[in-house]
Amino acid sequence: MSHPLSRRDFALGLAAGAVGASVAGTSYAADEPKIIPVPPPPPKPVSKTICFVGGYTKHAPPGGAGNGQGIAVFEMDRESGVLTPITTYTDIASPSFITLSADNRFLYALSEIDDFNKDGDGSVTAFAVDQKTGSLRKLNSVSSGGAVPAHLSVHHSGRYVLVANYVGGCVAVLPIRSDGSLGDATDVVHNTGPRQPERASDNPQGNFAVSDHSGSHPHMIRSDPSGRFVIADDAGLDRVYVWMLNLATGKLIPAKTPYYEMEPGSAPRHFEFNHSGRIMYNLCEQNSKIVVSTFDPLTGAITNIQTVSTVTPHFRGSTLAAEILISA
Repeated sequence: MSHPLSRRDFALGLAAGAVGASVAGTSYAADEPKIIPVPPPPPKPVSKTICFVGGYTKHAPPGGAGNGQGIAVFEMDRESGVLTPITTYTDIASPSFITLSADNRFLYALSEIDDFNKDGDGSVTAFAVDQKTGSLRKLNSVSSGGAVPAHLSVHHSGRYVLVANYVGGCVAVLPIRSDGSLGDATDVVHNTGPRQPERASDNPQGNFAVSDHSGSHPHMIRSDPSGRFVIADDAGLDRVYVWMLNLATGKLIPAKTPYYEMEPGSAPRHFEFNHSGRIMYNLCEQNSKIVVSTFDPLTGAITNIQTVSTVTPHFRGSTLAAEILISA
């Protein structure tokens, strides 16, 4: 990529040229050193990042509409953090969660809707990403396998997109074709279990907000860092589900321990692994607590070792925790 010269660099170049000319036109004694012009420093490499932002649009389930226009594309300056709008892809309904393939060539966006087809499903759309401009080219859209999807991720193998359908009470596996587009679901798993209380016993004091425990509500799904297991947080059943994925068939196979019970009413929502893949941090929506667990990458076993609140002991009010990440 070519880099325009700044006025400072241009001035330095002129100065260097002038010095060179004076050297060529002047005679020096044999023992007098020659002046060698110093070239200007090379321009700094461009340090910018393309950012994609999804959100809720007017097309959404009742009560869920927003003011978003679609998937907004920004250029971020890494030094200043300044975001410069590039474009917005508008031909998509409520892309509330998006993810990129490992090589950043493809973007997958769910539509948090319930009217993609006659079955009342949401959808997932595949895009090709222009590596220079960040512009999106739609490849195709398929059913998410259930209503109102809330989360999706690309499996560690790069061969499947995993989807958590919140209202549909199920998780789905969508195959990725060679061109980055998606095929119809190879598996859809519906979770079942006893009804849980609306609130956890260890809620922050004054918390009047409630999580929906009317049934299964998967809120996140992804593979563990080793790629051996697929894990899902079910905020409605207060469970963490663990499967293995058959890469040949795209079918989910329950692990030796198929699920782990969390605090009743706590609504496990999103989780993250440490860099070794052996420690798991699970954020619970209703009681705003993080459950720290060991994770066995050979068996998929989860063992809780600590619970920490995300609010201070003197906090009084209503809170629902939403997302957890680990810094680099």
